[in-house]
Amino acid sequence: MDQCNMSCHEGDQNFLETSNASCEVVQADLLDTSTARLIMKILMYGVTPAIGILGVVGNTLSILIIKKHGFKKCSNVLLLSLAIADIVFLVAFNSIPKIIYETSYVRGYDGFSEEESWVLIVFYSIFMSLDFSSSLVSLLMPMCITLERLIVIFLPLHAFRIVTPKRTWCVVIILVLYSLSLFVYPMAWFELHYVWDPKYNRTIGYREFSSLRARDGHIVSTIDEISIYSIVVVPPLFTVVGCIIIFIKVKIVSMKRKQMTSKEVSTNRTTKMLLAVCAVYTVTCAILTIPINIPVISYGPFSEVHPSNIAIVMYQVMNLAICINSSCNFIIYVGLNKTFRKTFYQIFSSKSASYRATSKQGKNLTNSVSVNENMFKLPNPVDIDDDQD
Repeated sequence: MDQCNMSCHEGDQNFLETSNASCEVVQADLLDTSTARLIMKILMYGVTPAIGILGVVGNTLSILIIKKHGFKKCSNVLLLSLAIADIVFLVAFNSIPKIIYETSYVRGYDGFSEEESWVLIVFYSIFMSLDFSSSLVSLLMPMCITLERLIVIFLPLHAFRIVTPKRTWCVVIILVLYSLSLFVYPMAWFELHYVWDPKYNRTIGYREFSSLRARDGHIVSTIDEISIYSIVVVPPLFTVVGCIIIFIKVKIVSMKRKQMTSKEVSTNRTTKMLLAVCAVYTVTCAILTIPINIPVISYGPFSEVHPSNIAIVMYQVMNLAICINSSCNFIIYVGLNKTFRKTFYQIFSSKSASYRATSKQGKNLTNSVSVNENMFKLPNPVDIDDDQD
């Protein structure tokens, strides 16, 4: 049975290597296995975790800042949802089971027992589902932000009735459920093949497609098509067109700044901040179109389990763009919004003032105790003897 599984595993690799001979030869010349694994270790051990840590810290600070301002504004609800989705994505994308699998020279669970490999495979699939779901929410949210800004700008007198915090929360919940519905079920398409690999002369746990995926061919194609439209077609187009319209409107309003009220100026500042969020997002989506435009150097985790070395590296690089996008929103919040920037300074200044006040109180209490002790302190026996002498 092990030999049969191994032959199937090698058969998959042979099929992929011979499906497009000329491209595979170029890819093999471009990137050998040792170089690919070295690049993956640099990216997955250093680059993406560092960006992820900065992103988690930044988005956490963003949540604190937004919480200070409350959720009466619908834009704050959307920004909070975006920050939470970014945190979930950054944590799930840098999951330990995935790092162990992808950085191994054999690209599998090498040196683990079958039970340990099963646990790693299960958590790999769970984190991958969260990875894709949260990234989809993160990429759909700017479209909602753009729509909310369009309504506020072009229907200022009716916006508070059309876009309410309650309706905004409902939209966020619908987006989360939609994303989970796309990427939770595909977890069942993968299973562990714990086989003896004669190439490496040891038993290795490989992540392979299950028999269920072969029966779900129509579901696979449907999810792939929906995912493409949900990630790199509809939201980017809507966001780009919306951002252009918002930019033109902001320019027109800025030329009439002397005639504007203070409330409209505040709306203008908020619009600029959200416009920057959407601009970074649009660049990210452009990078994510690489698998569609150049399929020979990329792959999809739900459609292929034995990609070429160049495809593995390119997939990590593409997701690096999403990590950067998820991590830089905090800079945009604080850098372009004067109110958020002021709140950010207040959070740390209040904590610093509180610490100084606590330290001062503790110091005063210590001095008071010292004075009281000195008042009732008796002379040492040595001092008494010296006096008597």
